[in-house]
Amino acid sequence: MEDAVFKKFISDNWPIYTHIFGGNEASPWLRARPKLSGDVGTLPYLYIAGQMKYSMIPDGFYIKFHNQGEYCDLIIIECCQTIQNFQQKRGKYAPSMIATLAHIPGQWMKQSAGSGVSRFNIMGLDEIDAETFACPVRATNILYVLPDVLYGELRESCVPHHFEYFMSDENFRSPSRNDVKEFLRRLDIWSRFFA
Repeated sequence: MEDAVFKKFISDNWPIYTHIFGGNEASPWLRARPKLSGDVGTLPYLYIAGQMKYSMIPDGFYIKFHNQGEYCDLIIIECCQTIQNFQQKRGKYAPSMIATLAHIPGQWMKQSAGSGVSRFNIMGLDEIDAETFACPVRATNILYVLPDVLYGELRESCVPHHFEYFMSDENFRSPSRNDVKEFLRRLDIWSRFFA
């Protein structure tokens, strides 16, 4: 699936806010990319502390805020067509001791997320009057979506890091299937706890 087709598929078929990834909190996961048709201005993006010039813009990502936006968790979705593309995207998210921040435009948070309700309200956050805010990222899980052949090759030869998940194009196109839902629930950090 080409990047543009992939992003359109997420826009048209994946929820804007959801509990599909699991978790034991009341606030849902909020889709930050790709943009909604009504979004204006800058969308959220990621950067390493002190290096805003070198931002990371995933193909898709969901964000969940905690403690009134004190920190957040991310689920990043990357479409990889070739092994080189996979390696390049994988390198962006290699584990490090460097602090990652989510750049959140205030205007984006005030806009409706397709329901007539602002993103602040959907996430249960108090509305702040700031042009932007930087939210420290506590945990990141990454879902790589791969063509079926590449998926099969990596399944035989790749050892995933603890934050990496893999899915074929075919399965990604069926987010409402029960086995796909069960797999997606593993992406929330709470899934690492028994109960």
